[in-house]
Amino acid sequence: MSEILLSELENFNDLSSEYYLKDYVNLDNHLKNLPYKIINDFYVTDGEHGSPDWDENSYIRYITAENIMPNYIFEKEFNFISEKQHRKNERSNLQEKDLLIYSVGAYAGYCAVAEPHLFPANIPRSVAIVRFLPNSEINPYFASVFLNSKYGDFQTKRFRAGNSQPMLALEKIKQFKIFQADKEFQQQIEDLYKQAYEHRLLSKQKYTEAEDVLLENLDLINFQAACNSVNVKSLKESFLQTGRLDAEYYQIKYEQYWNLIQSQDYVFIRDEYLHITEKPDWKNQPYQYIEIGDVNISDGSYQANCMEYQDLPENAKIQVKQGDILISTVRPYRGAVTIIGANDQDLVVSGAFTVLRKKPNSVFNNEVLKVLLRSKLYKDWLLQFNVGTSYPVIKDEDILNLPIPKIDETIQTQIANYIQQSNDLREKAKTLLAQAKSNVELEIENISLNINNLKDCGGG
Repeated sequence: MSEILLSELENFNDLSSEYYLKDYVNLDNHLKNLPYKIINDFYVTDGEHGSPDWDENSYIRYITAENIMPNYIFEKEFNFISEKQHRKNERSNLQEKDLLIYSVGAYAGYCAVAEPHLFPANIPRSVAIVRFLPNSEINPYFASVFLNSKYGDFQTKRFRAGNSQPMLALEKIKQFKIFQADKEFQQQIEDLYKQAYEHRLLSKQKYTEAEDVLLENLDLINFQAACNSVNVKSLKESFLQTGRLDAEYYQIKYEQYWNLIQSQDYVFIRDEYLHITEKPDWKNQPYQYIEIGDVNISDGSYQANCMEYQDLPENAKIQVKQGDILISTVRPYRGAVTIIGANDQDLVVSGAFTVLRKKPNSVFNNEVLKVLLRSKLYKDWLLQFNVGTSYPVIKDEDILNLPIPKIDETIQTQIANYIQQSNDLREKAKTLLAQAKSNVELEIENISLNINNLKDCGGG
């Protein structure tokens, strides 16, 4: 803890001891030695304060706080708002180079630059925008990396209020300091940021190529299910076989999906994969945790969150390891399907996943199953097995009993290669952003050290 004289207090609105923690004071002193700007020097606003006017036929994305991760937009799931509301809330229409800050929620303080491939887009009040003029002395890409570094993180922790619903008020965000590095260094950071962005776009492209190979091999590229809404079934053909009386279950399109797969050589998922229900051997330690919302529905990647044992939710139920496949049983139409990578340890996942582990004698490729279950046909097919109305889910056994087509080994290898390239590009993007963050922190520390050395030597 630090000892601060009353005359040295800089924030009379917050007299808590946490504000003046020694580490925070030291980091702040680093910044005060350097040229800096405060966010209030720029245009700052937030998003829509009213209720969103949803429009599923619109093309205007509504990017929420949960989509904002350190230095990139996580494409979990986007809803769409009406053009009328987009025009009405012109101030929060996203523009290129807007810096978005997660202001209300568990990870308040995360920020990223708005990504052009998601435009047109708008935001709610849980997201703040910092807009820089073209001739500004602060580069928005540099600002994002800086604010996601330890020199931004400590400011977030100082100003964040609330426990169950952490919040960064707009007035607090305006007080944040941003190191004003020389333009050449800021440009270097922008270059790394943009390289990471390009790698992520290429990663998505490679995934699309994998999906195209699979669909073409299964003759699904131009497949269209019938729109006939009437299907007559006797009691013997329906309830006595399936135990289901809901009309949705017997839509003709589901029979077409089954007939399509049955027309080829096929197996069931249960033939190739084990169902994993292993509970963690709990220890009082941090765990990596994945819930449904942590799976990126655009590319099938995931974001694990480090959590202390006591903070894990009740639904953290299944211990997983490298190669396990997670399949969401909640809102399965979203395609939240992912494969656990090699670098995650002590990983626990939500009980809302069906977890599969490839059998030793299986000839089915994990990457192929992932792409298959995320295809339009299988995402729609899974809706046949929904139970419940207010919170529809599917059962583990319905996943295990799904038929999957046998695919030539050469085609499987081709698909797996595309997925591996996609994963490699995504990892490269992470590495580039980590490098940018490290470079910013090192630059601040080196300049601050040089200034202190000059002072010690009696310099200016």
